[in-house]
Amino acid sequence: MAFYKSKTRFSDTLTLSSGVKSLTLHVDLDLVHTAQRMRKAKENLAEAQNNAMDHRSDETAAAYGQALRELICVVFGQEQTDSLLIFYEGRPDSMIEDIMPYILNKIVPMVNKASRKRAKELAKSR
Repeated sequence: MAFYKSKTRFSDTLTLSSGVKSLTLHVDLDLVHTAQRMRKAKENLAEAQNNAMDHRSDETAAAYGQALRELICVVFGQEQTDSLLIFYEGRPDSMIEDIMPYILNKIVPMVNKASRKRAKELAKSR
């Protein structure tokens, strides 16, 4: 029996705790496939952030929140993102403070590296 491990797949378990509560999240991503979704989510987030800074309103704040949610969904999926919102009990600033470093410092660099590697492989095969 042969064992093959995908070179573009990343799996991880992240457990958050606050007092007596805890939430375990499972990450299972194909890094190459995730690259395009991540790039689009980051572009949407940057645009929403700029709009929120230029035109402060409830509408731009809501759009910024939705863009953040989309980015988090790329990594954790819809169901786990909903669980995160429940876990943080309407305190998105705390959620962002805890979750974004994981996404930006761990996931994004791996996605970028896998994307660059795939691009080089495609260029070689031409």
